[in-house]
Amino acid sequence: MSLLSVVGNSLSGFKAFTRKLDNLSHNVANMNSPGFKKQDSFFRELNDNGLGDGVRFSGTKTHFTQGDVFSTGQNTDLAIEGDGFFIIENEGDFLYTRAGQFTFVDDLLVDTTTGGAILGLSETGELQEISTSEWQSSTFSPTTEVSLSGNLSSLSAADTEFPLSSDPPITVDVYDSVGTLHSLTIKYRKEASGDWTAEVHDSNNNLVGSGLLGFTSAGSPIAGANELLVQLQLSDNLTHDITFKIGEPGEFDGLTSFPSQTANLSALSVDGRGEGVLQSTEFNSDGSLVLTYTNGVVEEPFTIALANFVDLSSLEVLSNSLFKAENSPDVIATADEPIVGSIRSSSLERSNVDVTDEFSEIIIIQRGYQACSQVLTVSNQMIEELYNSSKGG
Repeated sequence: MSLLSVVGNSLSGFKAFTRKLDNLSHNVANMNSPGFKKQDSFFRELNDNGLGDGVRFSGTKTHFTQGDVFSTGQNTDLAIEGDGFFIIENEGDFLYTRAGQFTFVDDLLVDTTTGGAILGLSETGELQEISTSEWQSSTFSPTTEVSLSGNLSSLSAADTEFPLSSDPPITVDVYDSVGTLHSLTIKYRKEASGDWTAEVHDSNNNLVGSGLLGFTSAGSPIAGANELLVQLQLSDNLTHDITFKIGEPGEFDGLTSFPSQTANLSALSVDGRGEGVLQSTEFNSDGSLVLTYTNGVVEEPFTIALANFVDLSSLEVLSNSLFKAENSPDVIATADEPIVGSIRSSSLERSNVDVTDEFSEIIIIQRGYQACSQVLTVSNQMIEELYNSSKGG
């Protein structure tokens, strides 16, 4: 080995350490990049002549360990706790990421950095875009049943009416078969027989239904006298029927007739709703998109798809915390499958960069760089001494 070889070995060390320092600085610079995965550097010996030719930078390896998850308060931010990857379709290419910074653009869920569509999994197992364009409203549903509750005192005298003129009216809102809202009012009148007559009026005080309600001596409804039919006239040839029920015979969870005072009279629409518009969107822990409408309806039409790769080394690292795969994922599933992990909504995954580890590596690189520099200095001095000696002879 010549002195020039020593110089070459030192220079190879400079190059290798510089490459690793570049990688370490990249890790540190991305310590706050959501979903970023740190990369380790590797060196290999150069020894073509058997005497040692220095060192070379042999490449990097991505660490796919879990990063910490933190809350953002943004409904469309998602974090994976597990081994899965989000799937992005961007200009015909499938990309994968752990950085769940998503948003809706023109009703389509997209990645904020690439603009690519975030893919979900259909019930048949097919990948699909997550678009709410056809889910902006919730259709109406007609009311078919109203439940009456409270207590009508069995001690009330004949011809007593409830509610009293001093009490607030008993009202209930219902929807007919064409989606129109109707406000109905219920009145009760005690008959000489001990039964009660119920009358239902519309907002124009038109009688739309009445019936005789009977109770046992214990105060529970009697079979055959525990409901009445209300018929709304929508047009000359169209009506809509609603059944008003006071409870099942022998039960006490609806309208009763105890000796105690009349109280808590109310009416509740069991079903039926008006048309609603989309009010909010959020994701649950299995990755389902939850749509809430102004009429109280909740829909879950889409579920986020997650990909799993057995050989993570096959993933090519791209910018923006994205990865590209040589082959299709080994598993594509939803977040209720343990192999891909669960989803935390309104959250993001931090990078898995440990600053303490990175700074420790930087110190080691600095020491190696200094050592190579010292070797180069000594070699230079020896070459200079040899040159001066030769010149003096």
